Amino acid sequence: WKSKGDESLDVPGMYGYEKGEQSFGFKTDGTAFLGKSGKGRIIFDGNESVIKSADENCYINLNPINLRNCET
Repeated sequence: WKSKGDESLDVPGMYGYEKGEQSFGFKTDGTAFLGKSGKGRIIFDGNESVIKSADENCYINLNPINLRNCET
């Protein structure tokens, strides 16, 4: 998966695949992601209480609550 630019398998956890592409992961370090790499992936950082888009243009910080305006 590293050859496809996906470094997420460096952390143990539960991962799912669709048609040979990684589509979700719940990792033992408290982080997770939903969606395929580069195709609208949503990243959950359980260590920092942040949910963000893969390109980091849009995020929600839950501690303290802060929503960065996201362009549609």
